[in-house]
Amino acid sequence: NISIVPQPMAVLTMLGFVILVGVVVNNAILIVYQALNNFHAGGMDHQQAVLESTRSRLRPIYMSATTSICGMLPLVLIPGPGSELYRGLGSVILGGLAVSTVFTIFVIPAILVVAIRMEKR
Repeated sequence: NISIVPQPMAVLTMLGFVILVGVVVNNAILIVYQALNNFHAGGMDHQQAVLESTRSRLRPIYMSATTSICGMLPLVLIPGPGSELYRGLGSVILGGLAVSTVFTIFVIPAILVVAIRMEKR
């Protein structure tokens, strides 16, 4: 069982984890790509490039996460025939996107700045 939501670990629930990993990685790629683009093309220093990339990609990341979360809400909240099948899929994606979006905005830029500083040494 998934500890937060009492759902069995079914095949569709595991598929939700696979979908979640793909979406979360795309959000991190947006920030890293924009930071590297700011650094190389914009001539910014590393820390400023990461801050600017996070600021410029904040709205697209939040918009895509919000639309995905709103799209998964009916799978989790609305009961009906067959809803037991898809509730695990929806709850994994919904919860994972909510948590990972916050982590993507705060953790990925911090790790990127630390990695760049370590590479410069």
